[in-house]
Amino acid sequence: MIRVSPAPPRNDARRNVTPRDRNIFRRFSRARRRWKIIVSLLTVGVVALIAVTIAMVMAEKPPIDTYDRALKALSRARKVQAEVYAKNLIKGAESRMEEAHFAWQIENLKWSPLRDYSKTRRLSLDVIRRAELAENRAVAVKDSLKTFSSTRIGRVSTEIRAFEAYYDDVPLKAPVRRDITKADVLARESKSAYERGDYIKSTAKIQESEKLLNRAASSSEKFLRDYMANLSTWKKWVRETVAWSAAQGQVAIIVDKMGRSCRVYNAGKLVADYPVELGPNWIGDKQWRGDKATPEGRYHVRKRKGAGQTKYHRALEIDYPNEADLKWFREAKRRGEIPAGTRIGGLIELHGEGGKGQNWTEGCVALRNDHMEKVFQLAGVGTPVTIVGALEPDALEKNNNAKNNHAKNKNGHKSNGQ
Repeated sequence: MIRVSPAPPRNDARRNVTPRDRNIFRRFSRARRRWKIIVSLLTVGVVALIAVTIAMVMAEKPPIDTYDRALKALSRARKVQAEVYAKNLIKGAESRMEEAHFAWQIENLKWSPLRDYSKTRRLSLDVIRRAELAENRAVAVKDSLKTFSSTRIGRVSTEIRAFEAYYDDVPLKAPVRRDITKADVLARESKSAYERGDYIKSTAKIQESEKLLNRAASSSEKFLRDYMANLSTWKKWVRETVAWSAAQGQVAIIVDKMGRSCRVYNAGKLVADYPVELGPNWIGDKQWRGDKATPEGRYHVRKRKGAGQTKYHRALEIDYPNEADLKWFREAKRRGEIPAGTRIGGLIELHGEGGKGQNWTEGCVALRNDHMEKVFQLAGVGTPVTIVGALEPDALEKNNNAKNNHAKNKNGHKSNGQ
């Protein structure tokens, strides 16, 4: 048979615990567990707070100083007009500034401990470098352009005045006159831009002015050079005319257009030399009626016109056009060098009423009345009249110098008179 061991005796204390005591015990146990949880959470929170605080304290600071230096560097560059004189450099600096600003904004969106401002700092330093380069370049370029334009304005303006004085009464072609007028306008505009401090515009204007001036000068020099190619022929005509005067013991007249003179020879000797005025288009031979050009060639007095026969005091009409002129006119018209419907000119005279100080005739040679009176007394029908373009290679320059000296003397007399 199986024997069953008796149950252990109960503890008297447990036998004495009441249900109320058990409830109290259970509540205490639960409270203790809650406190443990709370303490654990508090401990974790404190540790986390300490960790966060340490992380925030140790977090990277934004590059405020470097960024501010970059802004100031840009400001300095703009003050010296880098956007005008160092455009590419300042644009590069401004682009980097925008990148630095954007990089900063991106980092600000992150949690503080995770922010990394190294890119912003690097870009800001690049801005400073580029802005300083732009500032230095702008100052250098501005000073260089200022000096350049100042020097060129003075030189080009002086050359324009010299050109106008030298070619004052030379019948230059219309395009040349337009070039020199435009050059003068551009030089004045360049000076105005310089005075405003706009050295880029000033430089551009004076360079364009100089270009037009050089083109006008080159065209004018060629124009005179081509004209003076006939110098040897003109000298030959004069030698032969003077030789005829000497051989025949007669009067002969030489008109030097560029020298502005009418020389009277008698028996090969120079007996008079008077200033003359011509047609406005005096350079070059006469081509057709109304071209206001004074002809060139070897002519003779065809008719003498005394008082009452001419409105120009006295006049010696020459036999223009002669056979050589007519032949040239027909051939030029056949080649299409002369407009259709035009006719050859005529009624060319040496006459009085000159002394106006400019070339004004329709192609005639004008002398002062007192000079014309003397020439009229010496010359007769058949007297040779040779008209040439020039007798010396530098005739135009000498004539200009003579005019300038005359003007100075005239002004000096006026000053003394006052």
